[in-house]
Amino acid sequence: MDEPVIASKLASALVNQAVLAPGLEFALDNGGRIPVGTDQVVKWFQQFYGGMWVGGRAVLTPSRLHFAANQLNRIVHSGTHEVDIDLREVMDVSLRQGWVTGIVVVGLPGAELWFRCLGAGTFRDQIADAVRGCHGRV
Repeated sequence: MDEPVIASKLASALVNQAVLAPGLEFALDNGGRIPVGTDQVVKWFQQFYGGMWVGGRAVLTPSRLHFAANQLNRIVHSGTHEVDIDLREVMDVSLRQGWVTGIVVVGLPGAELWFRCLGAGTFRDQIADAVRGCHGRV
């Protein structure tokens, strides 16, 4: 990125296209491969949340919000690994309470992007300030 970084956070993004990579429906237990019904758990999780939480890093600049999955999540999940948002398209930024961390909800035309991270309230404020700097509203 050529722009200065306003904030960089370890985060998980809710990605509706992410699925468990093929071959990961088995777990190692006592040195042998045994099925653990992961496919049913993943299907329930995807239906409940509308996607999978994918771990990585969210980076905010004065004009963009970028998320990239970390290496482990690139291996474990197939599907979308990066999201890049032009802040001029952001309509709203809000905060929801999660179980352990807050969830930053970035409203876009016809979609929402959810980030789960420590310090979510501060990150939400930083995104809202950057959006105001781009187009004066949020």
